[in-house]
Amino acid sequence: MKLLSKTEDQFLFQLSELEDVFLRMTLSAFPVGGQGWPGGRASGTPQAAPDAALLAESLGEVRRDQARAVDSFLKSQPPPADGTPGRLMRLPRGDVDWMLQVLNEVRVGSWYALGCPEEEDERKYHNSSESVPHVIRYDFSGWMIAVLLAALETP
Repeated sequence: MKLLSKTEDQFLFQLSELEDVFLRMTLSAFPVGGQGWPGGRASGTPQAAPDAALLAESLGEVRRDQARAVDSFLKSQPPPADGTPGRLMRLPRGDVDWMLQVLNEVRVGSWYALGCPEEEDERKYHNSSESVPHVIRYDFSGWMIAVLLAALETP
């Protein structure tokens, strides 16, 4: 993913075909899991959990609004140009924080879906066919967050 231009109003990125597929796969999965509170870690350290019903109710409407915004964002992107590999992605400057929040929620939701692995345990999840979509979303969303943060700091 390459930053083509940055104006006061928007960022314009060039995505490869694979990046476009991963972006759509990642954003289309929003919201990813995270409907409950994760259990204790393998070390047995207890965690104080909030009221699950209150948490679900509080986050439900926000997630539905964000899911509609994700769908609208994906539909608003320009179609691939004829004969050009990949696709352009326009991100209004006012939507950068929102996009970072969505990507972070997908990343955390994918991490939950993988069983909240410690960093040293992550490799074992790459071997399971059920975990592959979660691993892709987890890794790609983290990479996208890094790219967007770097774009914000680019003069």
